[in-house]
Amino acid sequence: MTCAHVIEDMGVFYINSLEGRYKAEPVVIDRRNDIALLRVQGAPPLSAVTFREGQGCEPGDTVAVLGYPLASISGGGLQVTQGGISGLFGLHNDASLFQFTAPIQPGSSGSPLFDNGGAVIGMVTSTVPDGQNMNFAVKSALLMSFLQACRIDAPHARAERSYTTTEISRTFQSSLWLVEASRQ
Repeated sequence: MTCAHVIEDMGVFYINSLEGRYKAEPVVIDRRNDIALLRVQGAPPLSAVTFREGQGCEPGDTVAVLGYPLASISGGGLQVTQGGISGLFGLHNDASLFQFTAPIQPGSSGSPLFDNGGAVIGMVTSTVPDGQNMNFAVKSALLMSFLQACRIDAPHARAERSYTTTEISRTFQSSLWLVEASRQ
């Protein structure tokens, strides 16, 4: 799963994992909510992430963003940033998004946001370029609904313990793949 705008107007897709590079193709695109589902050909099974069960995020909650921003110049390895939830709505009171302060860069779109219990609470979708720490993520409830509509199990659970950002990075690195999209 990634953001629809990441693959929009592109024709060739690859997924890079720790095990290798694999061809992918879009199977479902929800432009309204900026979500896309890719099918990966020939890749080993992906370790699933868990979505937060029950109550959504709250202002002040700590979050970690794990992704591959600026992969072509940053060495291509997993990048980790941390911050907090700063608002429960996106621009213009968009209830499908929340605002967070963890730093993001171009290429962060589609990255998951983890809470300190190791559950995904959202997916990075946008930022306000001139706004300081005005970053937005699609809420996990919408992501789970999207996956369920695609007939894909969306595991969810309540946190049993707290993790450090380092533990989250180590634990979920193998669950995250870099999406490469090009016109040809």
